[in-house]
Amino acid sequence: MHNRNEESDLMDLIDSIENMEQDAPRISVDDVVNAVGRRSFGPLLLVAGLITLTLLSAIYLVCRR
Repeated sequence: MHNRNEESDLMDLIDSIENMEQDAPRISVDDVVNAVGRRSFGPLLLVAGLITLTLLSAIYLVCRR
């Protein structure tokens, strides 16, 4: 089960990555790892999954036309 604290942590993670993107035109993997913490393997996998999902969605939409 998840609790409200876990949900806010996830939203904080997404917000911090979004803020990083606004501050710099390019973000490295090291920037993301530093933002989520070196010991945060789960959130790092989530970020990688979100990036992959976004790219696959874009490819699907382009090929569908």
